[in-house]
Amino acid sequence: MIKNEEIKKIVILALISGFLKKNKPISLLIVARSGSGKTEVMKSVTSKRSAFLTDVNYSGFIELLKKDPKLTHILIPDFLKITMKKKSTSDNLISILNAFTEEGLEKIQGYFNEDFEGRVGGIIIATTSASYNQHKSEWCAIGFVSRMIICSYKYHKDTKELILDHIINEEEFKKPKKISATETFVKSCRAMNIQLKSLARNDFRKMKQFITLTKSNALYNKRKEVIQEDIDEIIRLSQYLNLDYNEL
Repeated sequence: MIKNEEIKKIVILALISGFLKKNKPISLLIVARSGSGKTEVMKSVTSKRSAFLTDVNYSGFIELLKKDPKLTHILIPDFLKITMKKKSTSDNLISILNAFTEEGLEKIQGYFNEDFEGRVGGIIIATTSASYNQHKSEWCAIGFVSRMIICSYKYHKDTKELILDHIINEEEFKKPKKISATETFVKSCRAMNIQLKSLARNDFRKMKQFITLTKSNALYNKRKEVIQEDIDEIIRLSQYLNLDYNEL
């Protein structure tokens, strides 16, 4: 992990949102060029309420949710594996992810007979900039993109040199950071929330998502109320919460 601290922190906050009472877990879409370490960033953090999947389909996703009622986040580091499947297979999974991340899953009839009673969760997925551009219009049309906070980045030339040096020296990466938290209600107030309005750009979902991120940061610091420090941290991280591909 070379100079990826900000991206790692964003993933951590998304995972911590799964422990917030009365807030939907944050979903995250990480977009960067192939070979930018997206998988390594996602592997560097884990939570007792998350599952890291190399691949998954509709039925596998349902089975996973049935098996673990407390699971709040699904991490798929290479969404290309999903989009390169047969279109009907890919569309089936994306449709249920759409419901899972927003309105929640209710009764599912057919091969599976299951009532999830409005269960809502988050997804953290990563894809290449080329694949995102290829699927953007279709994903936007069904509201898939708006359900997630987009995170993008690219490497500065100096960072690339550091990474190459790390590889040449055969240095080992650190073990994954284990996220530990208890289910907590974190409160905020108008004076804090209004500072995020410019980041949301009049988008209702984005406004809710950024407020949730500040609460995640508060819980990360073992607080039950959002303070200015949390707002400032999300504003700092917001340089990567877009499709501007700012440099690390």
